[in-house]
Amino acid sequence: LVCACDMVYSVRGAYFAMSETKLGAVPSTSIPYISRRVTYIKDVYQLVLAGASLPAETAKEYGIVTEVVEDAAALEAECQALCDRMTLCAPGAVAATKEVVMNTLGVPPSSFMMGYVAAVVAEVRQGPEAKGGLGAIQSRRKPNWAEAPIQLAS
Repeated sequence: LVCACDMVYSVRGAYFAMSETKLGAVPSTSIPYISRRVTYIKDVYQLVLAGASLPAETAKEYGIVTEVVEDAAALEAECQALCDRMTLCAPGAVAATKEVVMNTLGVPPSSFMMGYVAAVVAEVRQGPEAKGGLGAIQSRRKPNWAEAPIQLAS
């Protein structure tokens, strides 16, 4: 599940593991997410074949964890800072950007790929978020999506 997340924050002392092979099973639904997230295939093998239990720092080296913090208070502060940054980003533009990243990851640049990216950019720029964002800049105010901050669940 962690490998399906865009950003992962962890406290020092946490461990990450895939125990399916130890249970005689295959982590079938997880493998595509793990192999996209973990940088090197040798590390994927350690995690899914050997059932390694990774400390948070190693999980960060593998690419599973974005940031490791000292304790729960630092984790909450880091997560709220992320929410504060994400509040400033238009949700539709974030979704479109993520789609472009996922669809072009590892694909060499080509006229087809650049045409795809240009089409997404053109569509988003004609949408209400782009118009609202430009209007907000011109009127020196926050865009509508940034009016209600994202709050951490209690």
